[in-house]
Amino acid sequence: MQNPIKLLVMSDLHIGYVPPWFKGALASWDASFYDPNVAVAAARKIALLTAEHNIDANIVVGDLALSSSQEHLQNAMTFLNGHGRRDYFGDYELSDGHASIGLITQKTPTILVRGNHDNYQAILWPKVKRQPFSDCLIAHSTHCTTKPQITAQPFGADVVLYNFARFSIVVADFTLRAGDTTFIRPPVLGQAFGKGKVYPKILEQLHEALSHAVKPVILTCHFPPDFPAHKNIKKPKSLELLDEQLLIDALKDSEVKLIIAGHLHQQLAYTLRHTQIQVICSATSLAGKSKVNNGLHLIMLDLCQDGINAIKSTDFYCTDECVFE
Repeated sequence: MQNPIKLLVMSDLHIGYVPPWFKGALASWDASFYDPNVAVAAARKIALLTAEHNIDANIVVGDLALSSSQEHLQNAMTFLNGHGRRDYFGDYELSDGHASIGLITQKTPTILVRGNHDNYQAILWPKVKRQPFSDCLIAHSTHCTTKPQITAQPFGADVVLYNFARFSIVVADFTLRAGDTTFIRPPVLGQAFGKGKVYPKILEQLHEALSHAVKPVILTCHFPPDFPAHKNIKKPKSLELLDEQLLIDALKDSEVKLIIAGHLHQQLAYTLRHTQIQVICSATSLAGKSKVNNGLHLIMLDLCQDGINAIKSTDFYCTDECVFE
């Protein structure tokens, strides 16, 4: 590839402190708990990748924090901002010894996507405003506007368009809304936490954003639409994007050529049904269980006159020795 677009992608960081007694009570949730040892390894690999490659954008595809509590969001943004100290290896660390990657302080634009974990309080307690994460999203994602050739423009509350010189990234938030009957009346309450939903209002915002987007267009959203069955994906119905056919229909004749998602804790690549749109789903990046499933992804796009000629994803997974390779 000559002069490809390069995107560094990670997802499902789940940053936030979990008391040991809580981990013991919910051992089956261990894959959702942030592991500082994996975070240190990720920080080192990210530093190497950004030094070696001219990255066009970093993308965190949702579940930045363990929950949308102020404490967890603040910890997550501190992690990304690099407000910590240097250790003997030159890596950032927070005062409690946890890693801090300093992703947002780099010159590379960093784009954040809201995931279901980043929305829990807003679903459970309707009086809790959704604004806190939105503040993080706008304040830190629009860091990319420091580069004159990049602009960030919100379309309503749930869609943000980032226009680069050669392409654009559209962020769409399909997390559940407070009071949605999907959540308050599920057959099994816990299985509703992982669902997303395509709301008509968001599709209207998406349509408007696409009309202003530099082509080709990359759509980023936490929930992968119409994902295929996989042996490592447990309880797929609890992770689904409800009314996903509405999104598929809306994208059929659009300029969207690639969807980047997360949520499944499993790297997947597939073609969206009834379209030519490629979908790349990021693995979880900082989870405590099954370290080999933790991944960082360097996605390279070869552009042509008609859009994207080729897509290549180089995946780096965390070994049992906590090294991404």
